[in-house]
Amino acid sequence: MPNSGENVKIKAKKVPKFVTGKILRDAVK
Repeated sequence: MPNSGENVKIKAKKVPKFVTGKILRDAVK
């Protein structure tokens, strides 16, 4: 799902790095 990946990258740019890390970890689970 390319769109999903793009949305994650866009959100990652708008939030602090530690929040991004949490989102990425949650996405992996």
